Amino acid sequence: MLDFPVLRRAALACALASAALLISGCKTAPKAPDRHAADTEKPKEIAQIKMPAGADRASAELIEQGRRFSIYVELLGIDDPRDKKLLVRADVAQKLGITNTQMRRRFMDTVMRSRRFEVFDSTSSVTADKSDLVVDGMVTQVTQEIVPLEGGVRVSRTRVELSVQGRHRYDGNPLFPGGAVVVVGQTGASSGDRVVLSPADRVDSPAVQERLAIDYERGLRRALDLAAAKLADVVRPMGKVVSVEPDQIGMLGGQSHGFQGGDEVVVFRATMVRLPSGKEEFASTRPIAVARCDGAGTRTSQCVIIRRAPNMTPQAGDYAVLSDFSANTQPRVD
Repeated sequence: MLDFPVLRRAALACALASAALLISGCKTAPKAPDRHAADTEKPKEIAQIKMPAGADRASAELIEQGRRFSIYVELLGIDDPRDKKLLVRADVAQKLGITNTQMRRRFMDTVMRSRRFEVFDSTSSVTADKSDLVVDGMVTQVTQEIVPLEGGVRVSRTRVELSVQGRHRYDGNPLFPGGAVVVVGQTGASSGDRVVLSPADRVDSPAVQERLAIDYERGLRRALDLAAAKLADVVRPMGKVVSVEPDQIGMLGGQSHGFQGGDEVVVFRATMVRLPSGKEEFASTRPIAVARCDGAGTRTSQCVIIRRAPNMTPQAGDYAVLSDFSANTQPRVD
């Protein structure tokens, strides 16, 4: 004869065992490691701290002025580059906003996106001779081709070459080594990044022309993004150490200089040399520590030292420059 209480107890025990097995098998995904998790207790000592680009006397002069670099940008060659093999008609490109005037504004917005500079172009009241830096971009080559695949299917490949030059307005010194950098925006490298044409599609049809124009705009936009990244790599906000605690520094340098909350800075000590012109320049720079500025005020920031060189301690009067990590990271929203 069946004993129902016994059966109920057995069923309950089986259900509990199954639930325990299920829970043990469904582990929570591990949390991604925090870049600074190991830095919160005590600064690490590391043998060598890399000195970033962008630390110079011209940049340091903006610290006391309480402002960031002002950059005047220009963009040419969209309508008629020296070497042009474009499948898109001019009227289609203009309809989609691919002209010198429209793309210059796009270049300006791309540089401005970092929120570290004041950016102007010829549409503003600020002219080139009122800015700290002048940056000229020129589209030197555009290549767009149709590549056949199997079964009569064809795909597009677009390549946009952009040459970028920059100079300090006051002394004419170039921003980039060699005077200019060349960046290339490309499409068509993968199946999801190209226009696919069937055997029946005609290149001169309105629908295909519009798709090719979008592909051209995408390559151009990528070139502008790369140009803006190159600029942000050599033009960086700087600060100056005004107070030092055991593991913290107070820095003259905040949002008005181009810093953002969470930025890393490299603290360095500079020796000066006076040039024949009478101007001072950095003769040498020695990196001392890396600090993270969780709080970026309007003109000042409080920063925690997270790494330091052996036997080195920041002092009032040392300088700080945005680190490579923060310069190459997407801007945050404070």
